[in-house]
Amino acid sequence: MTINKNNFKNADELHNMSKDELKKIQKSLKDEIDYVFNSLSDFEIKSNKISILPKEIEQDKIRLIDILGNLENKINNFFLTIHKQEIIDDLGQNAFKIKSSMTGMNDIVSLSEHFTNLRQTLKQNQLFDKVQHEELEKRLQESNDLKKALDESSIIVIMDKQGTIVYVNKLFEEISEYGRNESIEQHLSLLKSDYHTEEFFNHMWKTISNGFVWKGDIKNKTKSGKFYWVKTTIVPLLGKNDQPEQYFVISTDVTKQKELEIKLSDALEEIKKTDELKNEFASMITHELKTPLTPIRGYCEILKDESFGVLNNDQKDFVNTIEQNATRLERLIGDVLDVQKLDMGKMTFTKKNLDVDEFLKNIEKDLAPLLKEKEIYFSVPDNVKINIYTDKFRLQEIFENLIRNSIDFVPHKGKIDIIVQNNEKTVIFSVRDNGVGIPREKQSNIFKKFFQGDTSQTRKHGGTGLGLVVCKGLIEGLGGKIWFNSQEGFGTTFYFSMPK
Repeated sequence: MTINKNNFKNADELHNMSKDELKKIQKSLKDEIDYVFNSLSDFEIKSNKISILPKEIEQDKIRLIDILGNLENKINNFFLTIHKQEIIDDLGQNAFKIKSSMTGMNDIVSLSEHFTNLRQTLKQNQLFDKVQHEELEKRLQESNDLKKALDESSIIVIMDKQGTIVYVNKLFEEISEYGRNESIEQHLSLLKSDYHTEEFFNHMWKTISNGFVWKGDIKNKTKSGKFYWVKTTIVPLLGKNDQPEQYFVISTDVTKQKELEIKLSDALEEIKKTDELKNEFASMITHELKTPLTPIRGYCEILKDESFGVLNNDQKDFVNTIEQNATRLERLIGDVLDVQKLDMGKMTFTKKNLDVDEFLKNIEKDLAPLLKEKEIYFSVPDNVKINIYTDKFRLQEIFENLIRNSIDFVPHKGKIDIIVQNNEKTVIFSVRDNGVGIPREKQSNIFKKFFQGDTSQTRKHGGTGLGLVVCKGLIEGLGGKIWFNSQEGFGTTFYFSMPK
């Protein structure tokens, strides 16, 4: 039975109630109060908080406590006031006086109103509590799933703000060889391997103590003295005033990966040292090979001048052959030296302003004897009014390599053209020929060391396959780029840019 003010139409009806009816009201009120207080208690217990009741419920609760303390007395007084004669007759007394107090009726009506409001609010909060509870269970399940996934795949350690371990998972025990009882309440330095510097750990602690996440690779030591690597993320768990209270350490064992990286690094370092020794040796050898060529060419010039006597035609041919091969050998040795310098990063450039028109005319003049032998038509643009800032001798070396390459592969009475394109910030030079061209399947290797476009042609013309490698290195060293276009049977055009 639920009591509310609608149970009482007016005061007269209360006056006419029998003793049994009043007792029923009293019992109903007590039952209602017990129900409300039990519901409130259950609500607080399930919420797992001291009190999360809305402010109005807290106020009504206090009022109920006050009313409950005096309720029984007020009901008795109310009953005695209305039915005092009946009570007197029952007790056989002739005189009974009691001070009348009609406030009880108003308290009952007021209490009934509070009951009604409390029950409505309580039902709403119980529904809200049920939704909250379901959401909490869902979040708890998700949290458990996440923890299980982490435990299965990662080494988990929780430590306090001083670095003392307060929790470890099974994977930690397996890898570190320290049992839970051996590691709990121990400092994280228990795993220290002495591989890292103090500055390394100082930086780590400074980062996490300021509330920031730290990531890095750490080399640890197991209980038995073995070393292992972990890729670690340390997440500060912030408390009051956003200050770290604990640190959540998530690590992954990367020992095999790290050992492989170290081996590769050592191997690369060894290769680098070997390569440097090889380059130094090659540089020394080529220098020694080049040294005797100077007097050989000098003696050829003296013999051709006939300072030691007149030479017959056969003797002159022999001297010319010696001089030509000495010059060819000197050029090949120069290519090898240049490649070594480029590889070692020791190639030097001396840049000055250069008149392109004058430069191209000198190139044509220097290569005229070679062009004349095969009656090659050679053209350079006239009146090129362009100046660039570059290394004249390195640019000459580039042109000579490209033009000599074309001379070797164009037919008798072939054609070689030099083209100049003036752009805003660069000048593009082209060396175009009508030679045999480069097969498509070999074009991707054209700038690799010792590559020969055609072995049969190589046997006919010689060469080391370093000319284009040197060109590419010199052009890039001067700030330019080189590329080409070739069609087998129709010739090749090499392009390269030079900054102004």
